[in-house]
Amino acid sequence: PEMTRSHLPPRHNVLRADITTLANVYYRLSRHENAIPLLEECIKAFEATRGRQHTETLVAIGNLGANYRSLGRVAEAVPFLEEAWRSGKGRAELHFVGSHLLGAYVAVAGSAKESDVAKALAMADELLAANRAVLRNQSPELAQELNSVAMRLLDLRAFEKAEPLIREALEIREK
Repeated sequence: PEMTRSHLPPRHNVLRADITTLANVYYRLSRHENAIPLLEECIKAFEATRGRQHTETLVAIGNLGANYRSLGRVAEAVPFLEEAWRSGKGRAELHFVGSHLLGAYVAVAGSAKESDVAKALAMADELLAANRAVLRNQSPELAQELNSVAMRLLDLRAFEKAEPLIREALEIREK
């Protein structure tokens, strides 16, 4: 991106795409501390040119939250993840945020405060509904997402809510 930065205006689309790609590479390499400043830069540029509610801005906000969560900085992650999830409802590009937000809520619920557990359980229900709305019924992708939510529910010790999801995922995979 340095070569790109020197040849293009600061808010050029190609530059933002390069920076976003590099931030995603850092995320995949678990180099979250390198991704965070790049995502912060992207958010500022996207917000200035497209607005806070634009899908690209919200994706960068969700990615920023995911990076904070991966670093264990859950308190910093949650506001970004909540903003991206709430503002991006119904946008396929932001579906990934739901699982990160649920994971953050589960981490916070480890404090065993009843309100934190209730918030995580409500997010699990919301994520399930979103998954069922966007994924084909009886699809392997749905089975994977059901299993993923079930595992988070097990972390919350919500066995009675997790078991039917695991059974449904198994039924889908057996077909």
